[in-house]
Parts: sequence; C-alpha cells; structure tokens
Amino acid sequence: MKSKKLYYDSAEIGAKCKALRLELGESQLTVARETGTKQSAVSMFESGKMLSSRILFWYVKRGVKL
Repeated sequence: MKSKKLYYDSAEIGAKCKALRLELGESQLTVARETGTKQSAVSMFESGKMLSSRILFWYVKRGVKL
C-alpha cells in the first residue's frame, strides 16, 4: 500500500494549482477577482512565494488534487 504524502511545500502546491487553473482555462486575474485578491498575489501563490488560504480554497473548490 502506497502511503499518501503528508507534507507539501508551497512551490509544489502552487504548481499543482497553476496546472489546474490552466486546465480550466482561467486566468490569474479571474482567480484574483473571485477571491478578492490581486493578480500579483495569485502569481506569488502559484510560484510558491506565499500561501493564502483564500486563494487555495478557490482551487480546492475546483478539485485540485494535493
């Protein structure tokens, strides 16, 4: 039985979220508008430079697999 990873670094989370956003055909600006943040915050989140529960929740609602 393969064990599930319990820890992800912010860069890995951001990369998975970015991949989902691109798959959905959404822009960073759309994510920013729908989360009440700025496009630069979404960019920083996707590059692993910051974590934001508000932005992460946007991706979770759309089915990101972490």
